[in-house]
Amino acid sequence: MLLLGDIGVGLLLTILATVIRARQHRRGAGQFGELVTNVVPSFGLAVLVFEGLLPGVWMIAGYALYGGTLENHLLPGASVANLLRALAIGLVVSTYAAARAYVALLSRRHRR
Repeated sequence: MLLLGDIGVGLLLTILATVIRARQHRRGAGQFGELVTNVVPSFGLAVLVFEGLLPGVWMIAGYALYGGTLENHLLPGASVANLLRALAIGLVVSTYAAARAYVALLSRRHRR
């Protein structure tokens, strides 16, 4: 069930980003590179939400309310391995976004 959420939301976010960027009339819109630029963060966000955030919040809330072990409070269909995998993917995507924003910041200062 979580995999369907990953795929569905990832596709939805990719389509939304592609439509919004195409409406901004950017040069080169519709090229393969533009699509890849939209796919990577869209699916990264979808995986982070459905494999990390949702099961993580579910597990933390169950643990806070009822105690016990963390494994006892996993969302059905989730596993600790999936939570760690989503965390790793989320960290890579977050690091990429932060590095890209930093490079953009440096290039803006250089132009002034």
